Amino acid sequence: EKKNNDLMTQEVLDLLYSSIVDYHESKGIDTLIIEWFGGEPLLFYKNIVDFTKKIKKYCDENSITTDFRMTTNGFGLTKKRAEVLLKDCEIKTYQITVDGGPNAHNKLRPLINGGPTWEQIMDNLLEMKRIPVDFNVMIRVNYNFDTLNEIEFLLKYIKENLDDYRFHIHFHTIGHWGGEN
Repeated sequence: EKKNNDLMTQEVLDLLYSSIVDYHESKGIDTLIIEWFGGEPLLFYKNIVDFTKKIKKYCDENSITTDFRMTTNGFGLTKKRAEVLLKDCEIKTYQITVDGGPNAHNKLRPLINGGPTWEQIMDNLLEMKRIPVDFNVMIRVNYNFDTLNEIEFLLKYIKENLDDYRFHIHFHTIGHWGGEN
């Protein structure tokens, strides 16, 4: 995969909004599903909040059922942000990747400066658990031979700290998806 650090522009968001409105006016929409993913959507937090509120208002006014979702690394999903996303934007479904315990995860998913992420993600999930709103978080655990030795630690941590019907675990093998692989 070739990655860049581009963020979706306001022009693209405006075109997306107009396209949804135009499509609804010409053909009708019963349900609109929007999933924020790719790179790290929480780097685009304010724009996501503004757009989601705007499109939700339009959908509510036009009796369109909405389903908003997000795939995120969870690092920037603070309690304050989670409350806004859950309550104001009604983004209720999340996929958050945690690759084993802290050692494996921090090796595979460090900050751009090399710093750790596991503890902040877990703290954010613990704070999210305290929010009295119905939501669904799928914790995606990518695994390979390097992370398997920390899976038991992760499962014990989740059982002791995130034992809540709103959190689910999904295991996925780490693949080799491009280049020389």
